[in-house]
Amino acid sequence: MRRLLIAALAVAAAAGAGTAMAGGLLNGKGAAEGVSVQPAKLVAVCHCKRGPRGPRGFQGPQGEQGPKGDTGAQGPAGTSSPAIFAVVDGNGTLAHGTAVSVSHAVVGEYTLTFGQNLDNCAAVAAPGGHKTGTGPSAIAVGFANASTNGNTVTVITRVVSPPGVMEPSDRSFHLIVMCPVG
Repeated sequence: MRRLLIAALAVAAAAGAGTAMAGGLLNGKGAAEGVSVQPAKLVAVCHCKRGPRGPRGFQGPQGEQGPKGDTGAQGPAGTSSPAIFAVVDGNGTLAHGTAVSVSHAVVGEYTLTFGQNLDNCAAVAAPGGHKTGTGPSAIAVGFANASTNGNTVTVITRVVSPPGVMEPSDRSFHLIVMCPVG
């Protein structure tokens, strides 16, 4: 505790001496000799009063192109599956697609055969006409449904007749089949 008190007194004495030097008391001309001592004043340059900003200068020439960076690492291989689809006219004719064949023996029912097993795949059919389609075009109240069995997909097409009866109808449709990769 005594050391702390001595250190505090030493700091206070040094601070007093610094103030006295700043005030001019230790330069040999004290207040007793008739010299008035004024504390020092700081003078700061003010940049507060500026005129309006001038117009923007012209853009300089474009700099040189920097060096080409390193080539990044190749990303992982993407997954893709061969397209499996069909566009079928209302009479059962394959307009285009990857189906091997189409059979149409019953009104509103089509069996499409493909060159691979489709049991683990999702098949979606939607009514839709084709520019070379024959038979009545698909209508908004119609629908198409698909199911897979081995390498075949069965699509049924129906229209809704009043009072809400689903009647088989030969309609053009589009079929897409999505299979897992791997």
